[in-house]
Amino acid sequence: MWDIPRFRIRAYVKSLQDRRKRAELLRPTFHFRRVEVQISRLGALGASAPITVARVVLNDLQPTQVTVFSSQPLTEDLKVALTLTHPEPFYVKARVRYCRTYEISPRLVSQNTYPYRIKLEFFFDSEEERDNVARYCQFLSRQYLPAAS
Repeated sequence: MWDIPRFRIRAYVKSLQDRRKRAELLRPTFHFRRVEVQISRLGALGASAPITVARVVLNDLQPTQVTVFSSQPLTEDLKVALTLTHPEPFYVKARVRYCRTYEISPRLVSQNTYPYRIKLEFFFDSEEERDNVARYCQFLSRQYLPAAS
């Protein structure tokens, strides 16, 4: 009879652990994949020397725009070229729509800080370029960005 309270406590602790595991399994998970991008100023003959290296969350890449995190501010309406080398090579021309300072959470630990959030809107010379960007975005979502579970 002296073991019965201890069994009750064990059963209670186990039920709490099981409840936590069930809640964790039901919580939706979402994976963010970050990559480095190179931003270059667009000149009359195409892209010139790089302005800055920035970071992009691939989940933010859309067929018409993207938001990047940069260590240097960029002026609005500046025409730039965006180049990704990883996971697959990608090049697109864009226009800076806005550049704002972005407060980084102290929980994020990184060697480089990216205090500026920049929204880039793509512009295209032809429908073929627009279709290529849309295909690239679909490719990324299928191959490199797992769906939420």
